[in-house]
Amino acid sequence: MKPSLDPNREFVIGIKTDAGFSGRRVVQIDTLTEAAQCIALLAITPQSQATLYSKHDLPAISQLVSQQLRIPLDQVTLVRDYANCHSSTACTQAILALSATTRAMLINAAANRWNICPTHCKMESGKVVQKEKSFDFELGELITEAKQGDIPLIPELYLQHRQPKS
Repeated sequence: MKPSLDPNREFVIGIKTDAGFSGRRVVQIDTLTEAAQCIALLAITPQSQATLYSKHDLPAISQLVSQQLRIPLDQVTLVRDYANCHSSTACTQAILALSATTRAMLINAAANRWNICPTHCKMESGKVVQKEKSFDFELGELITEAKQGDIPLIPELYLQHRQPKS
């Protein structure tokens, strides 16, 4: 059974293009109408599952989401729907931006809950954890806070692409 996109209960962000792919921007999705205007979408469910909506189903795309969100590959579902990305290269770049943005927003949400700096948090095994303590949140627990957060700038996110192992 194919998952259906539900922006009311999931944390959903997408990539829109304004003028060619160079004018791309990450946006939070609140309605299915907004979703239809995106070239790729990424949703986090309350059960901490990631659903990627993309026209392309290259095996590496799901793995990219898994790596960026530090979740097992079996927690990533790929749905060929909603998105209207026509180039596999552009789609891969969009998914990298979506995954990195989602990671940053979930980390920021946890940091806000703990009232600490986001640099004291990391994603690990499908959770946001405090680096020096044994506190953690499942990704699905942070949906409400993530929806209220600001979308970080894309260039900042690429610097975090590979997080060192601790």
